[in-house]
Amino acid sequence: MTNRISKNMLMRPARKPARVILAENLASLMAASSNVRSQNQLAKKSGIGQTTISKWLRSDMDVWPRLDAIEEVADALGITVAELLTDQDARPKGNAGNAAIDDAYSRLCEDVATTRARDLQIAQGLAQLVDELRARARSSVQNAMNTPNPTPDSDYFLSGGPPARKKPPKKGAV
Repeated sequence: MTNRISKNMLMRPARKPARVILAENLASLMAASSNVRSQNQLAKKSGIGQTTISKWLRSDMDVWPRLDAIEEVADALGITVAELLTDQDARPKGNAGNAAIDDAYSRLCEDVATTRARDLQIAQGLAQLVDELRARARSSVQNAMNTPNPTPDSDYFLSGGPPARKKPPKKGAV
C-alpha cells in the first residue's frame, strides 16, 4: 500500500479575514461577559460608537477598524488586542499543544537545577583550592623570612653569581 499525498494535504488551510475573526471574537466575548453583554454597553465602556461596533459584528466591508478603537474595545473587555484578533479556531484545542511545552519546560527546569548544583560544587572546590594555595604561600613567605640565608654561597644558580672572595690583607699592613 502506497501513501498518497493529496493536494489538499499540502495546502495551507484558508485563513479567515481579520474582520471575520474580530466579529466572531467580539460576539463570543460579549456573550461570555457579565458586564458587557450588549453593543450599547460595550460602546459606553469603550467610548466607541455603537454603530461602529454593530458594523464590526456584521463584518461590514465598508468599515476599516482603527487600531486605537480596537485597543479601546480590548481594554473594555479586559483582554489584549492580540487576543481580540487571534483566530480561536486556529488555536490547539484543550491541552494538545501544551503537553509538549510542559514536558520541555520541566526538562529545562531540571537541567537548570542540575547545572546550578554542579556549578555550586565547582565554586566550592575552587574556593577550597584558593584557601589551600594561600595557606601554602603564607607558609613559604614565613619560612623565607625566618631563614637567615636561604641560599648557600656555593649555590651559584640561586644566588646569582659566584660567592664573594675575601681579599688577602695588603702587604705591610698590620
